[in-house]
Order: sequence, then structure tokens, then C-alpha cells
Amino acid sequence: MTSLNWGETLWDQWDRIQEHTEHGLEFTKKCQDFVRDRIKLEQDYAKNLRRLKKTYKLKNAEDDSGNFSTVKAYSVFLDQLESIARNHEILAEGLQDKVAERLKAVHKETTNNRKNLCNTASQLQQEYKEWQVSLDRHQQKYEKAAKEAETATQAFARVNEDMNATKAQVEKSRAQMNHRHDLMEKSKGDYIIAVETTNTNQHEYYHQRWPGLINQMQRCEEHRIDEIREVLQEQCSIHQSIIPHIQECIETISENCNNINPAEDSELLMEERSNQPYPPDHQFIEYGTAKPEPATFGAHNNSTRKTKRDKKKKVNKETFDNLPPEKRKKAFKEKIKEIEGKIAIQLKARTGIEEILELYSQKPELGSPGAIEESRQQLDEITRELDKLQEELYKYQCYLAALTDKPPPEKHHIGSHLQADTVSITSSMSHASHVSNSHVFDIPHRAQSVGCLEISSPYFDSYRITDLVNYNQNNGKPSSFGSALSSRFVKLRRSASVKTKKRTTQSGETEEPPLSPEFNTALMTPTAESTTELARDDHYEVPDPTLPPPLEDSPIPPGLEPNGLEQCNVLYDYVAQHDDELNIYAGEVLYVVEDNGTGWVKAQRSEFEVGLVPGNYIELIT
Repeated sequence: MTSLNWGETLWDQWDRIQEHTEHGLEFTKKCQDFVRDRIKLEQDYAKNLRRLKKTYKLKNAEDDSGNFSTVKAYSVFLDQLESIARNHEILAEGLQDKVAERLKAVHKETTNNRKNLCNTASQLQQEYKEWQVSLDRHQQKYEKAAKEAETATQAFARVNEDMNATKAQVEKSRAQMNHRHDLMEKSKGDYIIAVETTNTNQHEYYHQRWPGLINQMQRCEEHRIDEIREVLQEQCSIHQSIIPHIQECIETISENCNNINPAEDSELLMEERSNQPYPPDHQFIEYGTAKPEPATFGAHNNSTRKTKRDKKKKVNKETFDNLPPEKRKKAFKEKIKEIEGKIAIQLKARTGIEEILELYSQKPELGSPGAIEESRQQLDEITRELDKLQEELYKYQCYLAALTDKPPPEKHHIGSHLQADTVSITSSMSHASHVSNSHVFDIPHRAQSVGCLEISSPYFDSYRITDLVNYNQNNGKPSSFGSALSSRFVKLRRSASVKTKKRTTQSGETEEPPLSPEFNTALMTPTAESTTELARDDHYEVPDPTLPPPLEDSPIPPGLEPNGLEQCNVLYDYVAQHDDELNIYAGEVLYVVEDNGTGWVKAQRSEFEVGLVPGNYIELIT
């Protein structure tokens, strides 16, 4: 670095120094704008990488094509784009925090320092001009006094040589000459002092003050340049810090690309081969006068029938032998999940009947022997169904364990232990007679009632429990079904405290969510006697429990899966009652579009099947 400074070499080039520093500020501003645009570029690049990944992401990730090596490598490539995008966002954040803010501070600081130094330089230049003006004024005053003194001397000489001049005139001329000489001497002294003062100030100006100010401008400019150097180095450091991570992503992509194996892909495709035989050879049939031999026709027909039988040979669908290993695992898991859902439904129904029998055992006057026998039969049926489902579940668990080379699971029994409890409850109730003064569950506009109590529950908005017996209008017999329901809803009333909201249908009517089949079946199971009585009632129609057969499988079509929506399991079948509702079937999986807490949930099966379903008919998948 040179030892010369601007104060010694550029003391007379102030305009050039000002122009140079002005260009330096413009350069700093340009660097600041460059970093700002680069930050935006890095952010947009990361955003575009994510958009590219989302656009070209494979839709059939769970399909068999996802097992091919090329598809796996491509999926890894797209996944690594996310890491690369994140690294570019880190680069943008580093440039913003460590470079852009610093450049902004440097530009502001340099601008303020340059402004202050330029103002100081203007003041020094103004003082220097004032010194020169003062010196010129004293010089002109001394010059004028000297001329007047010389003129007075010449006038005195003329008067003194004139013989006609009087003595008074001579003395007057001499006095005026002396006065002019005194003024000249005084102006001369002031001029000498002004010259000395100006020389002193000028020496200090050119050797101290002015060079010092220019040197300050030099240091300010060099500081700006040094800051830009460090900022540029910081950019390199930030960019260099993300290169190893990006390199790691590229190496991961390269390793997965090296794992692409055409032979493995071909072998994976051949796993789905079928046992379909080749078609038989065609037999030549000769037409004309000669008739074909019967044996030929017989052999041909036998061969044909044999081929048809071979084609119609059934594959064991229970073990999914016609599927490759991966698909068999998936099929077994889905079957196990389906059976577990059925077991859960049966367990809920069993719990409801147990509560009714427990209520009968505590208050025998609420039920009749027919109702108890009906409940016991239903409990036996549920127990047998649970044993059957448990056997089927254990069978498919063993299939899956054998396929995955794991030991078979321990076998559990769910339904058999209920027999003793059922017999005990039934025997304790066998002596109870029908009581005609039981509480009755009264559906609005379907029965006569007196002294009603209003209840609130998660399933009802306003139902009534009567204090008297519900009589049939035809024969006046008490309803045992009403007695059982009344007792059950008295218990429900004690625990329920929240009312569900109603919704407004397209026709303008208000409608509440229907009861779940679990609630209707388990908690309000009608006996044969009560059902017969209600069927005879003119104010009550026995509902038809027949529903459309449930779908065996209702998958979401590929490419139509809603992104970011929660899934739910359908617990019970439901037939749509309005145009804006959706038919649902137990065991299928739907997507929850909107749940506003009214008891009705907007669900979606596919892109073209969206509608409202009862909230108590579904269960969110967590």
C-alpha cells in the first residue's frame, strides 16, 4: 500500500475527489440492489422447485409401479428437490441477514460522512475567500493613501516655490501633506498585518486543515471499499456453506440412479403372471361329400370342453393365491381391518343389550318376560357372530403371519363368556310380571301421552317421556316396547345435557342428524310383542330396515385423492333422504371436507360424489 495520501497529491483536485466518492456511493447502492434481487431470485427458485415437485409427483405412489427401480429413483429425485429448495432458502436468509443489511448500513454511513466532510470543505473554502478579500481591501486602502500622500507632497512643493504665496498658505499645504503621510503610514501598517495574517492562515489551510479534510474523505472511501470486500467475501462464504448439502443431495440422487436395475423391474412385472394356458391347436375340418369321422368330432369336443373347464378352474380367493406377495400382504391387512371393524360394531351392540338387561335386573317392573327373552336371543346371536368373526380374524392373521415368516398370534375369544351372565340376568327376571304403569318413550305425533318430560341428548332435540302407559288406540293394550324404551331413555336423560343443532334442507325445512344404528339397535331393541302392537297402531309405522347392499370396496379413483383432508371410517349404512346428502356404506373410507359442529358432516367419496352425512355414522381416522 502506498504511503502517499490524497491531502498531499490531490489537494488541488477537490472536484475530482467529490466525483469519485459520488461514484462510490452509486456503486454501493448497485451492490445493495444486486443482493436484494439475488435474494428474491433464490426465494423464487426454491418456490419453483417445490411447485415442480408437486406438479410432477407420481399420483400412484401406492400402486405396484412404485416398486420399480426407475420409479423409486425418480421419487428420490423429487424428494431431494425439497432439500435443495430448503438450502436455497437458507442461502436467501443468510444474504438478507448478513449481506443486505450490512450493505444498507455501509451505504447510509458513507453517505452521512461524505455529506459532513463536503459541508466542512465548503466552510473552509468560504473562510479562505474571506481572508483574500480582507487582504485585497487593506492593499487597496494602502495604495490609495500612498497616492494621496504623493499628491499632497507635490502640492506643498508648488506652494512653497510660489513667491506670491503667503506664509499661511504654505503652512496649510505643509499640514495637509503631513496628514496624508500619516494616513499612508497607518494604511501601510494595516496592510502589513493583513499580509502576515493571510499568509499564516493560508499556510495552515494548505498544510493542515485542507489536507486533513481530504485525508478524512480518503479514509471514508477506503472504509467503504473494505466493507464491500468483506460483504463480497461473506456472500461467497454463505454460498459455500450450502454447497456440501446440495452435493449430498446430488450424491443421494446419483446413488439411487445407480440402483436402477432393468432385470429386477422385469422380474417384478413377471410376479403378476397368470396360469392361463395357451389356446389349443385348431382342428382341421374337411367339408364336402366325405363326412368327418365321429371320433374326430368327439375328440375335438372333449378337448374343447376340457379347455373350458381349465379356464373355469377357480382360484382360492380366500388366500389370494392369484396375487403377488406384496399385494397378498395388502389384501390380508385390508381383510383383517374389515373384520376388526365388524367386531367393533358387534361389541357396541352387545354393550347396549347388556345395559338393557342390567336395567331389567335392577327394575323388573320395566320389562316383560317376552322382552327379556327377545334381548337374550339377540345377545346369543351377537355372541355367535362374534365367535364367527373371531375365528375368521384369527384365520387371516395366521395367513399374514405365514406370509411374513412370523409366528401365529395368540387366539382370543370374545363372545363365549357372555352366556353365564345372560342366563343369570334372565333367571333374575323370570318372575317379573308386566307392569302397566311403566314410563313410556313417546315419539311426537305417534302416540298419546300425559305429563311429558322433555330431554336433551346428543341424538335428539326434543322427545318426551310420559308418566303414564302408552296405549294402542285399537285395543288399549300397554306397549312393552314403550316400557323398555322409556326406562332406557330415563337413564339417557340423566347423562345427556347437550342438544345437537338442526340443519336447513334445500326445501327450507329443518332436520336433525338421525340416530345411529348402534343407538337404535343396542339401546332401543324392540321385542316381537311390541313390534306387533306398534304395527297395529294407526299413528306409528314400523320402519323398513332394508338398505341397499353395501359396496365391497369403494376406493378413491387414482388421481382424485383430496389433498390435506382428514379420513373417516363409515360405521353404519345410511340412505340419503335429500339431494344434498350422500349414500354411505359401513366399512368404506371417506374424506371429511367440512365439519361445522351441527351434527352433519360434508364428506367426499370421489371428485363427483360429495354430500352431507350424519356425524354419528362416521369415525375420524387418527
